[in-house]
Amino acid sequence: MSQAKHLIEQHDDNIAWAKGLLVRTGAVTKCEHHEELTDNYDPEAVEEAIKLAKKASARDLIADHAAELVREAVLDIGDECSGCAAWERD
Repeated sequence: MSQAKHLIEQHDDNIAWAKGLLVRTGAVTKCEHHEELTDNYDPEAVEEAIKLAKKASARDLIADHAAELVREAVLDIGDECSGCAAWERD
């Protein structure tokens, strides 16, 4: 595997981990039908996820980098499940 591909996969894994923290703190919700995440627009819950990320040494990340991953992850999450939205349109 090339170094670039390895770095991309590692970043994707880190974003998935950050999204898990967002779910854990209630900043986002997972659709029970489609497993897609939706943003709850709860800045306090996002801050709690950032605090957890900064404390997480198991991922061997610098605290500021871990916090940035959470911020990046929340920006990647929409306000509605695309699967539910498509179902409602039909």
